[in-house]
Amino acid sequence: METFIQALFLIKYVSFLGIAISIIPILLKKVIYHPPNTINQAKEKSSKYLSIFGLCLSLSIVCTMGSKELIKYDFQKTLKENKIIVVEVNGFSFAQEDAADLFTRFEDDSGRFHCESYLGYITFENNESIPIEVIEHCYEENKYIIVSRKHSTDAIIGIITTSKFNYLKNKNSSTDQQ
Repeated sequence: METFIQALFLIKYVSFLGIAISIIPILLKKVIYHPPNTINQAKEKSSKYLSIFGLCLSLSIVCTMGSKELIKYDFQKTLKENKIIVVEVNGFSFAQEDAADLFTRFEDDSGRFHCESYLGYITFENNESIPIEVIEHCYEENKYIIVSRKHSTDAIIGIITTSKFNYLKNKNSSTDQQ
């Protein structure tokens, strides 16, 4: 799974390069003067670059969305197959029983209502450690967005509803007052 995700990232970056390379000649053809007898030839060359641009753009979008879904699937598969040993968020460690209850049910992310964010990690019994970001939902209490930071692209795993992260908010407000 890891190599497939990395391959999608590589295809995405190569397609971004293809977008950049194909858009430069298109723009240059628009700016450079062409005599009336060569305009049709210039338009044909431009249309070839335009089709390359469209192909690379659609390929990069598919790879981006596909890699995020694969990261989400891989994260949830790891949660199902391995027992959580430690969850640490913003320097606060959760007990093993609390950690196991935190990531049992994910909701879909309905929007980007992000307020405070906290970095942390999850360590599993197979010694795999996944860096995460816990983002507090601005408008709904006790809702937190979980983001996997294991790969070069961050992927939203989902939203969890819990009051166990309230300690993080209280810890930050008491630190700010001092």
